[in-house]
Amino acid sequence: MTATTDKRQSTARTSQLLASFISEVFGPMPVGLALCVGVGATARGWAGAGWGLLAIVFAAVIPYIITWRMRHPQDGKKPSRRTRLRYLLVTTCCACAGLLVVAQLGAPKGVVAIAIMIVVGLLVGAVINARWRMSNHVAGASAAVTALSVIYGPVWLLGLTIVALIAWARITLGMHTLPEVALGAIVGGAVGALIPTLLLT
Repeated sequence: MTATTDKRQSTARTSQLLASFISEVFGPMPVGLALCVGVGATARGWAGAGWGLLAIVFAAVIPYIITWRMRHPQDGKKPSRRTRLRYLLVTTCCACAGLLVVAQLGAPKGVVAIAIMIVVGLLVGAVINARWRMSNHVAGASAAVTALSVIYGPVWLLGLTIVALIAWARITLGMHTLPEVALGAIVGGAVGALIPTLLLT
């Protein structure tokens, strides 16, 4: 009995560690960074990668620093709906500033399109989170995968397996429920498919 209990506890700990790793590696900021820099690099090499980096600094890095306290309450509880809405609005404002900068200074069309997609995704996320909880991790990854499939071809839809892993991780960590990650996947996928299609095809 004790051996079985210990084995279950060990498995649970392993699952938690794996879920934490997946959640961090495929969080909104790393995914956004890879997306912006990658799209920029394919357009103009190192110069394009620099434009992508500039866009994501505004859209993710700056708001990540500003909202750190909001997203990590000292009591260890999940952020409230109001708190989630506040940091989404802060991030949206920063992303809008970044969009204006890269658009006005001549960034590649793909980088501008992704910056617009991020702004739209954040606005939609803020509206939804004002009423219901939605997984921003899953939404961001789903948007990235569908955007890449629009820009570079349907083979990128294989990345949905990673989206499923992220969804599992968020549920395992107790951060979201199945309906919340499903909502994130649907909303992110819709934004990621729509905006690049309208702007780049």
